[in-house]
Amino acid sequence: MAWLRGSYHHLPLWVASGAGARFTDVDGFTYSDFNIADMSMFCGYAPEPVVRALSERMARGNQFLLPTEDAIVVAEELGRRYGLPKWQFTLSATQANTEVIRVARVLTSRDKVLMFDGKYHGHFDQALVAIGPDGALVPEEHGLPADVTQHSVLVPFNDLDAVAGALDRGDIALVLTEPAMTNNVGLILPQDGFHEGLRRLHPQDSPPRRDGDDPAAGKHRSLLARRHADRDRLPDTRRADRNHGDGRRRIAHHRVHPARHVERRVPGMGSRRPYAPV
Repeated sequence: MAWLRGSYHHLPLWVASGAGARFTDVDGFTYSDFNIADMSMFCGYAPEPVVRALSERMARGNQFLLPTEDAIVVAEELGRRYGLPKWQFTLSATQANTEVIRVARVLTSRDKVLMFDGKYHGHFDQALVAIGPDGALVPEEHGLPADVTQHSVLVPFNDLDAVAGALDRGDIALVLTEPAMTNNVGLILPQDGFHEGLRRLHPQDSPPRRDGDDPAAGKHRSLLARRHADRDRLPDTRRADRNHGDGRRRIAHHRVHPARHVERRVPGMGSRRPYAPV
């Protein structure tokens, strides 16, 4: 993939195998991995319980385009952990966010998605925009629709005034955010009160607009989506994603309640240097 070439300050490593916190490349060099696939392999590579469970599932068949009991078990556990009752599963973060945006547009009858400058939410069109030198939005890549910048709004992370100003326009369907900004900008932590402020801008007793409602009435709101919500700060939608041992990504996302964010740069995290030879 082309982005692998541009993500590092060296040619991409070709991996042969991995176990625990280390992987070995095709030339036989072993590395301690402090990135672990953008933190998606947080249990390490090839953990025995995951390998065993996936091997058992593969032996019984792994893709039917029909429901299995596993979906019920996983959804019930996600509901128990996060207090959100309804879950949908997809195979990528991009697809999960695309579904969330569509739900938000249906519920609000609005079009635009608000994100934070420096974000990374996947490879869907609305996320592939950035703030240009003159402050206007510009496409990040070739091949995007000519009007791609008309469907997104970017504001600085931790800037509640900027969020409020964007929401006041009345055309935002969804605010898409994370507990802390990662990927494109290293790591930016939320300032105290940022996520609570986002929730105050999205009061749960103010419902999304439905078809037939008067958009000028001012009583409706956009939806708030946050990746990995805490139980006591539930967003309207939530996305959880982790890679599993079969190399495929399982994404679960929900729709219901809060969020949070802000800016503190961690020294040394501005560029990707995730591997340390051992």
